[in-house]
Amino acid sequence: MDLYEYVARVRAELRELARQLVANAIQFTALVRSTSSGEHDKVAGYRTEGASEPAYDYEVRRLQHFGFRSRPPKDVWVVRVAASGGPTNNVTVAEDSTRFGPSDLADGEVALYNRVSGVELRLDADGNVRIQSADGKLVSLQGGDRGVAREQDTVDAGTLIFVPGPSASLSYVAPGGQLPPIPQGGATIALKGVISSASAKTKTG
Repeated sequence: MDLYEYVARVRAELRELARQLVANAIQFTALVRSTSSGEHDKVAGYRTEGASEPAYDYEVRRLQHFGFRSRPPKDVWVVRVAASGGPTNNVTVAEDSTRFGPSDLADGEVALYNRVSGVELRLDADGNVRIQSADGKLVSLQGGDRGVAREQDTVDAGTLIFVPGPSASLSYVAPGGQLPPIPQGGATIALKGVISSASAKTKTG
């Protein structure tokens, strides 16, 4: 073997060694266990394609950006990185799946989604903020449970009670109040209205 062939063989062996080191240190793999805190997730698979190849499984720590935390469902794809010096030697740094989330984002758009189809918060390409809940589900602000009125919604403004006669009287009962007994000949008048103006920059369905 001449020197050229020897150097070529050594270079090929070094490339293969480097490839194997990278393959063991960084893997595109499947999440097989998802935990609420992300501290004891698990990934598993085969080092190369095919069930006849050596299998692996690692307990991993899910790392995400500070201020944002999600719990990906089982079987999504993740990137596992072997890291030293932490509470675990294996961490995941990205999770994704084409089974979930929008597939129609325009250039520069951002969407927050989960595993429920149709649930989305989107910052769209025109600068709008769009919030969509699943059909019939709640959009709650500050933990509230009172509905938000919209422009053109009907408003219950209460009830007038009119009692005719020499001492005719007119009384008012606020919305939701208990109506008193109505004297003979008396009448009630339901006060209704329509919201005519609202925030021009906040829209709802």
